[in-house]
Amino acid sequence: MYNYAPFLKFKQNEIQAVFSIYPDIQRFTLPLFDVPKEERQDTELDILNRLCKGEKQLAAHSEKIPDLNFFIDNFDLDDSVLLNGVQQYRYVLGALEAYNIIPIVAFDRVPDHNVAAIEFCKKKCDRLGIRLQAEDFQSFNLLKSKLANVLSEAVKVGVTTTYLIFDCRIIESAGDVNELKDSIEKFHAQCAQQFSISHYIVVGSVIPANITKLMKTKTTMMVERLEDKLWRKLAAIPALSAINYGDYGVVSPEFSEADLPVQLMPKYMAPKVFYTTKGEFYAERGGQFQGHPKGYGQYFDIADNIVKNTYFRGAKFSDGDKYIHARSYQSALRPKKGGSPGSWIKATLTAHITFVVRKR
Repeated sequence: MYNYAPFLKFKQNEIQAVFSIYPDIQRFTLPLFDVPKEERQDTELDILNRLCKGEKQLAAHSEKIPDLNFFIDNFDLDDSVLLNGVQQYRYVLGALEAYNIIPIVAFDRVPDHNVAAIEFCKKKCDRLGIRLQAEDFQSFNLLKSKLANVLSEAVKVGVTTTYLIFDCRIIESAGDVNELKDSIEKFHAQCAQQFSISHYIVVGSVIPANITKLMKTKTTMMVERLEDKLWRKLAAIPALSAINYGDYGVVSPEFSEADLPVQLMPKYMAPKVFYTTKGEFYAERGGQFQGHPKGYGQYFDIADNIVKNTYFRGAKFSDGDKYIHARSYQSALRPKKGGSPGSWIKATLTAHITFVVRKR
């Protein structure tokens, strides 16, 4: 039975991270993958290429967790863009129908999105996710009729398990935590009286799209995981004690692919790493790769800074912790390279998922 829903981008390193978690963690996770956007306007070809790359990762690694179930969504994309002449979400579901996917309905999409999700359930799946944004759960009465229609259609096609997702996106302050807690508590109380929902999930993140809003280059800090704080406040309410925890891992919900030529990335990018601890992230941001004397070798220093702290859980805790340890002074033989932004996202995400399931 899952108790954690990591919300991830449908990208190579995040897909690989899910397949890198150890068997004792796998059955407790139910991921959601969002097909990512680019910083510029996505074209049909952009989306098709990104979807194809993600599917290839699933095909290459799915034997490691053959019964993996996951939500799939296109939240980040302009869903007016058709794919091979087909409505976008309908195409996405068709492209991934060989896997154990759970479709998502929402109330901020093109009309055919929800129709496609319900039709997919009729054909292949008895589970359905319902994704609400903060503006949706501000007022139950305003959403009630739409929610009733979706649930009625779901029952007609044989859906037996529903997941209502409170997607808080980026949580910026303790004040936001309290406001969200009050809204979700009130919405849930009214919803539970009128509808039968199998599972509730609350998800959010403290990581902004622009990392400079959080920290400068060449700095370290401890960042309170406000999404965890919100979940704990909700779970302390008797009626919501069973609410499931979700977060966006170590990547911002507003992440987008950089629209930069590969050769220019070292000039503008700097290493940034989030290592999860109880209620906080250890966050470190280095200097720009091209302008720093150590370049990508800064990752060795970051690994050193993580492993020397009491909250480092050791190389045996997860594949991600093993990766960090191998690049630190504690390793008997460091690799020649410190890694890359992508490999560190995979490592720290694997470490994060493992920590959330085992220690939360």
